[in-house]
Amino acid sequence: MTTILIVRHGFSESNKLKTFTGHIDAPLSDVGVEQARLTCNYIAENYAVDKVYSSDLSRAVNTLKPLADALGLEIIKEKGLREIYGGKWEGVAFDQLPKLFPEDYKVWQENVGIARCTGGESYPESQKRVVETLYKIAQQEEGNTIAVATHGGLIRGLECYLLGIPLEEMSKTSYVQNASISVIEYDGQKFTLKERDIVKHLNGLCTSMGKGI
Repeated sequence: MTTILIVRHGFSESNKLKTFTGHIDAPLSDVGVEQARLTCNYIAENYAVDKVYSSDLSRAVNTLKPLADALGLEIIKEKGLREIYGGKWEGVAFDQLPKLFPEDYKVWQENVGIARCTGGESYPESQKRVVETLYKIAQQEEGNTIAVATHGGLIRGLECYLLGIPLEEMSKTSYVQNASISVIEYDGQKFTLKERDIVKHLNGLCTSMGKGI
């Protein structure tokens, strides 16, 4: 059995500014740095991690860096773990999206699972990307326990896949919180989601996506 710890990156500067980040390389905020420390301590105390993987964006890399440093492990960076690509939405404040891109943002609000960021990715595309990447990692790391740092939108799409929820019903699901841990097991054929959105280690230092995003 392969155990995969899916970690959402800590609270970033763009989370604080409430802008659509996507592939922009936004750094962790001071709160995010502390969340990362708490998350890495919790993982080190409760799991024997063999490998550390991450999106190549710094907010994800730096979320698991304390763990990798403590274990003397390299962080293996995978572009396939990046957040959904926002196209023209990247760097735009969320409250400006309905004004600048009314038609596409209306779909995002009404049926996010089939929406496409203007000039960017759709959720079906980003879901396919993260599922393929995770299968590749799991098959390479058979029998290991691995920590994987990625992003809120990608985790939401991944969870729909794991739970058999059609993307057309994604709006019924919620984002996991920053620096949360979700536990997946891989038996060599399929994934099983065992726990989601673990945040008890954050001691109340919790942050999440706002409503309507």
